[in-house]
Amino acid sequence: MVIKKGKIIVENYTLPECYNDGVLVKTIYSAVSVGTELASLQGRSNLLITALKNPMLIKKVLDYAKKQGLSKAKNMVDSKLNVSSALGYSSVGEVIKVGKNIKDIELGDLVACAGAGFSNHAEVNYIPKNLFVKLPQNIDLKQVAYTTIASIALQGVRQADSKIGEIVVVYGLGLLGNIVMQILNANGVKAIGFDLDNKKINALKSKGFLAFNSKEESVQSVVDKYSEGYGTDSVIITAATKDNGHIINEAFDVCKHKGTVVLVGVVDLNIDRSKMYQKELTFKISTSYGPGRYDLKYEDNGIDYPYGYVRWTENRNMKEIVNLISLGKLDLSDFTKNIFKIEDVSGAFDKLKSRDLDHLLISYDSKLSKKDYIIELNTKLKDGKIKIGIVGVGNFVKSMHLPNIKKIPNFEIYAVCDANPINAKNIAEKFGATKIYSDYKDLLADKNVDLVFIGTRHINHGELVLKSLAVNKHVFIEKPLCLSNLELNKIKSILKTTKKILMVGHNRSFAPVIEKIKESSLGTKIIQYTVNAGYIPKDSWVQGEQGGGRIIGECVHFFDLFYYLTDSNIKKYSFNRISSQNAKYIDEDNFSINIEFENGDLANLIYIAMGSPNLAKENIKIYNEGNIFEVKDFTEVYDYNKNKSIYKGFQDKGHLKELQVIKDAIKTGDLTEVNFRLNNALKATKFALNLIKK
Repeated sequence: MVIKKGKIIVENYTLPECYNDGVLVKTIYSAVSVGTELASLQGRSNLLITALKNPMLIKKVLDYAKKQGLSKAKNMVDSKLNVSSALGYSSVGEVIKVGKNIKDIELGDLVACAGAGFSNHAEVNYIPKNLFVKLPQNIDLKQVAYTTIASIALQGVRQADSKIGEIVVVYGLGLLGNIVMQILNANGVKAIGFDLDNKKINALKSKGFLAFNSKEESVQSVVDKYSEGYGTDSVIITAATKDNGHIINEAFDVCKHKGTVVLVGVVDLNIDRSKMYQKELTFKISTSYGPGRYDLKYEDNGIDYPYGYVRWTENRNMKEIVNLISLGKLDLSDFTKNIFKIEDVSGAFDKLKSRDLDHLLISYDSKLSKKDYIIELNTKLKDGKIKIGIVGVGNFVKSMHLPNIKKIPNFEIYAVCDANPINAKNIAEKFGATKIYSDYKDLLADKNVDLVFIGTRHINHGELVLKSLAVNKHVFIEKPLCLSNLELNKIKSILKTTKKILMVGHNRSFAPVIEKIKESSLGTKIIQYTVNAGYIPKDSWVQGEQGGGRIIGECVHFFDLFYYLTDSNIKKYSFNRISSQNAKYIDEDNFSINIEFENGDLANLIYIAMGSPNLAKENIKIYNEGNIFEVKDFTEVYDYNKNKSIYKGFQDKGHLKELQVIKDAIKTGDLTEVNFRLNNALKATKFALNLIKK
């Protein structure tokens, strides 16, 4: 189930990949978080309008268009708009595949699942290990489907740090508020709930809870009555409303001195500071379902926080919710009465929007067969075309490479494979692919695929190149070629026995301005290359084992360019990194390297991650026997001998040309150019790997 052009659509997708640190789960029930998902639906339907209201987004697009041209800017915008996106983050299901690093789960185990982008409203989901919890026997799966949503409520209670006998006011008695009230009660806390909906109020009253309509009874009077005039110890706000700060300031009014107000929902923060100041109140915002949320290392990579330092992570909160449901201390049966099959969910969402429903469970009854998850969109092949199988479709592949492939008459985007099934189908439909695969091995086995285009994260590059060449496919691999000398040596070995073409996406040397300069700068030269690369955080995938760091991940581009311009091998070099006192920066992201080539040419690369965004990213000066050429961010070439610009226009870093070169080699069988380029790429990769000692 996805949002597509502002509507709920149920479609078939490929199976997600099962990584080593997670499991594949066949969904039994998924719970709809009504407020969040209706807001998401509304937001996606007005995405373009929302974007146009954001001055920073408009500036970014205009700046990109100025440098890259309107066509490329349009491609970038199109890659963000009008695509399908997933909904859901709370579900329960059966494990059908187990990653090799998961030791305590077996096939057939039942698990509660969490995570936006993971626990989707879908028949099958990949769930990393910190986002699922194994279930005990004989537990109500319908209630367990709400585990993640209930964990949000539990985290709000933890933030209030309420003790036995204390009084806590809860604003908003929808699903979250109802759960908060029950958890507080189970903890020996007197909970007093307020809402405007008598249906929600009466549901709690019928179970013995204190619940009131805040329009019919004064919140202050009720709190004074039950607190003997002292005020409530804490307030937990689970409401979602635009109220110009009324709720938040009333919460301050009813709190005791040194009380705590916790915001779980969404209300206007038009705060009266004096109300907080006079009572020395504590105001907290509770972040989703606990520590670990929004931390990629925790959620995606499965790296847990030490138990002694972070007692209640999102996973441990989930376990406790399951425990409370199992013991009967948390009863969510009132929210399990509206169950719709996945194929009927579009109509159910219409009822949510019209308020005919206020909660919803989605049920699934799938009979899985692998062949059902290889999707064929078109049946007619285009004869004579070079058929490309895309493995890995990230933002750069979407916005740059795929539009360029469509420009080349002899190319056909035939198959798409991506870890994200929704992304794969979006791309396949947009670019007219014939097939969508969930497993790259199936794509490699397809006899119709001529050229494998690899755009995955760097850690997979070496393996995919080797496997693609082994099954006799031509290969285009986005840089880097691989992340270790072991992989590099294996690739060199297989290249001795294959007749297939391998091209590495070191596009700078294909840039028209670089090719023009090479023709003009004969003889001995000095190359000075400054890269104002920009900051990438330490916890980004680029910096970790998935990316290998920026020297192999990006600087290999520039080493390849040096080999191209000098037509020589490296004789010796010196490499100097900074020793930054600022823990924000990685020393290897800020360095200078001086290279002497065997033919006497010199090259210097200054690579900076701690520079200013106001400076262009790349500047190249080539000093050559009486002349100087300067390349300004690939948008201008200045010839100092002629004292004028010999090129000024849109940025072209060679992405289209490199594809044209591999196309020509496949069509004509003339490998002179591609072998020259490959030799440079192999040397550049070796040099980068030696710098980082891999």
